[in-house]
Amino acid sequence: MKRIIIILILVSAGFSSHSQSRMFFSLSGGILYYNGDLNDKSIVPSTKIFRNYGNASIGAHITRHLNVQLNYYHGSVEGIDSLTKESDNKKRNLSFESRIDEISMLFSLSLFSNRTKRLAIPYVFAGGGIFFFNPKARYYGSNPDYYGQLIALQPLGTEGQYLTEGEHPEPYKLYQAVIPIGIGTYFRINQKWRIKVEFAEHFTFTDYLDDASGKYPDMDALAQTPKGELAVYFSDRRKTKSPPNPKGYNRSNATRNDNYIHVGIGIVYNPQRQNPTRYRGPGAFKKMFSGRKGWWGNAGNGL
Repeated sequence: MKRIIIILILVSAGFSSHSQSRMFFSLSGGILYYNGDLNDKSIVPSTKIFRNYGNASIGAHITRHLNVQLNYYHGSVEGIDSLTKESDNKKRNLSFESRIDEISMLFSLSLFSNRTKRLAIPYVFAGGGIFFFNPKARYYGSNPDYYGQLIALQPLGTEGQYLTEGEHPEPYKLYQAVIPIGIGTYFRINQKWRIKVEFAEHFTFTDYLDDASGKYPDMDALAQTPKGELAVYFSDRRKTKSPPNPKGYNRSNATRNDNYIHVGIGIVYNPQRQNPTRYRGPGAFKKMFSGRKGWWGNAGNGL
């Protein structure tokens, strides 16, 4: 968390050197949910796994259509096999929850000028960054020392990551790259304030957001690791233990990475008034390529 705060301060200082008339700030929040192996194949999963997120950003208008912004997202996600409609998932019976901390740089392209008098301004955005996660699950086994506790799964090596013999996956890192891609709409309140509504999917480069990616390890060998009791419990949650040792059986789909999705609403503040200009329609785009001075030159009002 300290690293994230330091990065935000440094980049914010860089933005502050930009013309203040081009800067803006935003706060938003909404629903965050997980898209991976522990939910339905349907587009929208059970609302029971919906969680909240918050977002803060600082940005600058590069042109009247394009802006760049530094974003920080904080929230949590959850996946529960027992809530899905897939019979194989229900039999597997895995679950997890994880906090999400993301810092990313986004570029946003608006359909209309940010100074237009239009009430609604649709936009698309994309970028890249890094996110931090830590999958955990609650223990409801027979050991009273752990009962009801939320246990971090990565240190357990539930797919044999810490076994010394045989071929097993390496322990996964608790941070990965992420590419957010989304759409939204600004609603103009006045020359300084706007409301935004947006939807985005955050494409990650890990299949271990839910701690499930490959095959079941040898349970007898897993039990001999330093945290063997917990590792076996969280690795094999099948309600029917058939076969008793599922070594080599698929535990998850390793061909698709896990993602998370946000749907939110926020407020945008421009410290300097964004004086609106008259919307001039498609003819304004012709002017950009007609050889006359336009928004990049010294003459003309541009877009």
